[in-house]
Amino acid sequence: MRTLVLKLLSVGAAAWMLAASLPALAQAPASAGAVSTGAAQPVTGALGDNTPTDDPDQVIKNYTELIAKEPENPTFHYVIGLAYFRKAVPNSVVENREMLKNAIQAFEKATKLAPEDDDGFYALALALRWAGDHTGAAAAFKAAADQNPNAPEIVFDLGFTYLEMKRYDRAAEAFQNAIRLRPSFVSAHFNLGMALENQGEVDKAITEYQATLRLDPKYSRAFINLGKLYAERGMNDKAVAAFREALKVDPKDAVAHYNLGVIYQRRGNLQQAVSSYNDAIAADPKHAEALNNLGVVYDRMGEITKTADLFKRAVEANPTFTDALFNLGLVYYKNHQVDQALKAFQDLVKIDPNHREAQVQMGEIYYQRGNVEKAIGSFKKALAEQPEDAVTFRRLGLTHMKAGQFADAVEAFEKATSIDPRDPEGHHLLGQAYAGRRDWQRAIESYESSLDLDSKAAMTRVHLGEALLAWGNSARAVREFELAVELAPEAPEAWAGLGKLNLRRGKLTEAETNLKKALELRASYADAQVSLGQVYFAQGKKDAELAAYRAALTADQNHAEAHMYLGLALYNSGDTKAAIRHYEQAVSSDPRLAKAYYYAGFGYYKAGQNDAAMRAFAEATKVDPTYSEAFFQLGKLLEKAGRKNDAIAAYRGAVKAKADNQEAALALERLAPSALNPAPGANK
Repeated sequence: MRTLVLKLLSVGAAAWMLAASLPALAQAPASAGAVSTGAAQPVTGALGDNTPTDDPDQVIKNYTELIAKEPENPTFHYVIGLAYFRKAVPNSVVENREMLKNAIQAFEKATKLAPEDDDGFYALALALRWAGDHTGAAAAFKAAADQNPNAPEIVFDLGFTYLEMKRYDRAAEAFQNAIRLRPSFVSAHFNLGMALENQGEVDKAITEYQATLRLDPKYSRAFINLGKLYAERGMNDKAVAAFREALKVDPKDAVAHYNLGVIYQRRGNLQQAVSSYNDAIAADPKHAEALNNLGVVYDRMGEITKTADLFKRAVEANPTFTDALFNLGLVYYKNHQVDQALKAFQDLVKIDPNHREAQVQMGEIYYQRGNVEKAIGSFKKALAEQPEDAVTFRRLGLTHMKAGQFADAVEAFEKATSIDPRDPEGHHLLGQAYAGRRDWQRAIESYESSLDLDSKAAMTRVHLGEALLAWGNSARAVREFELAVELAPEAPEAWAGLGKLNLRRGKLTEAETNLKKALELRASYADAQVSLGQVYFAQGKKDAELAAYRAALTADQNHAEAHMYLGLALYNSGDTKAAIRHYEQAVSSDPRLAKAYYYAGFGYYKAGQNDAAMRAFAEATKVDPTYSEAFFQLGKLLEKAGRKNDAIAAYRGAVKAKADNQEAALALERLAPSALNPAPGANK
C-alpha cells in the first residue's frame, strides 16, 4: 500500500496583499493577490467625485467615455484596467477571462503612454500573472522595479513570480533585495526560506524561517515549513514541537495536523496518526493526502473495511492524485473486485501513462484473464520505466509462455537472470521456456543452474526430471524424481513426476501408486488424473481410463491434454463424434498442442470429413514442424484427393522431419523419384 511516500507538506509562498488562504500542497506557491484601487493608486489624475469606485461596471462606462475624448491619457487606461480586473477577479479567483484580457490591454496601453509609471507596470504584471503568463509578469515587475528601485513590494512580487516559475536562484535574489529595502518584511523572509529550501540550502532556509518567527511569532506557515525541515533531518521532536506551535496559532490548520500524522505514522504510533489525520480531514474534508494516508494506516491496522472509502474520497478530492488511485486499485484487487481494480489502474495511467507499478498491476490482471497481448503491453511499458526490473521481466516471460511464445519467453527470462543471476526461480523459469521450445539440453542446463543456487527446490527437480526424460536420459531422471519426493514428500508434483517416469518405463503398478499418492495430496490435480488415465489405458481398464480423464476435466474444464486423451479414448471406443468434440476443445484450450490436431485428423477422416482432416494434419505440422507422422498422414490424404504436388511437399516434409520415415520416403520416391533428396542416412 502506498503512503504518498510519507511526504510532509509545506505551505505555499506568502503573497503580499493576499486575502485568500493558501493551498495546502507541498511546495505550491500561492496565487497572486488582486489589484485594487486602494492598493495601487494611479500616478496622475483621480476618479471624479461622481464615479462610484465600488461599481466597476459604472467605472468602465464612465472611463470609456473619457478615453473616447482623451485617448492618450494614461490614467484613464490605468483606471479602466483596474475596473476590468475587478470584474475578472472578484474573489481571488479568475471568473472572467475576457475581462482579464481587457485589463491587460488597458494596462499595456497605460505603460506605453507613461513608461515612467511604475504603478502601471506593477498592475500589468499582476494581471499577467493571474493570466498565467509568468514570463511576461516577471518582465513587467522588473520594469516597475527599474522605475521605482526603492519599493520592496515590487521586488517581492518579482521574487514571488520567479518562485512560481521555479527560478529559485532569481527568486532568492529578489527576496533578499526586498529584505534589504525593508528588513522587517516578514513574507519576504518566509518566501526567501522557500526559495533556499528548493535550492537545497536547508540551513539557510531554516535561518529564514526562524527570522520570520522572530518578526512574527504567530506566523504559522513558518512553523509548518520549519517543522518539515526538522523532520526531514530526523529531528522529529523539534518537528512535532513546531507543528504544535502552528496549531496554537490556528487549531484548524489542516497541514499541521497532517504533518503530525506523518511523523506519528513514521514512528509506528498508528493511533496517534489516525487522530492527527482525522483532525486534518475535519479541518479540510477534501485533504486528499490525509484521506490517502489514513486509508493506509487503517489497512496496516487490519481495518480494511474503511480503506476503500477513504481512497475513493481522496480521489474525489483530487482526481489526479495517482497515489490514491493506485491504493484504491490495490484495495479492490485485495478484495477480489478485479473489475474495479482494473478501472482504477486504467484511470491512473490516463493521468500518468508511465506509472510503472500501475502498469505491472494491470499486466497481472490481464494475465489472469488470459488477455496476454494487453498483459505483454503493460509489462513492457513498466520495463521501459525501469529496465533493470528482474521481477517484471519474469512476469513478461511467464506471459509469453502462456501465449506459447517460447522464443520471446526465453529472451525475457535471460534478461531477468542477467539482472539477477543469483535468483534460482529465474533460472528455473528459463528452463521451462527452453522446454517449451523442446531445447532439452538448454532446459537441463538452466534447471541445473537453478539447483546450484537452491538444491532443495523440489519443483525444479521435477522439471529437470521431465527434461531428462524427454532427452532420453531415463536413468538420471529417476534420481531427480526420487530426490524431489525426498525433498518434498507432501508435494503432489513430485509424486506425479515419478509416476510419469514409471509409466514411461512400463512400471505400471509403481506408476499407479505414485499417481494415486499425488491425488491423495491434491484431489483436484488434473495433470495427475490425466497420467493415471494413461496408466489405465496401458492396463486395458477402459472404464477407469475414461473416469480419470473426466475427473481431470472436473478439476480443470480447460485442460487441453485431458480433452485430447478423453477424445482418443472415445475414438477407440467407437464414439467418433464425441471424440472430435473433445479434440476441438483441446486445441481451443491449447492451440499449440500438435498431437491434438493429429488425433483430430484421424477423427475427421473416420467421420468422412476429409477436408477437415487435411486441415487438422496441416495445423499439426505448423505447430510442430518436426511432426513427421502428421506430414505423412497429410500427404496420404492429399494424394488421395489428387493433389499430387501438395502430397509430394507433405511427404518431403515428413522425410525432412524424420530421415528414417521409410513410408514417407517410399511414397515420395513413388510420386516423384527425381525429386527425392533424402537427408543423410535416409533410405532411397
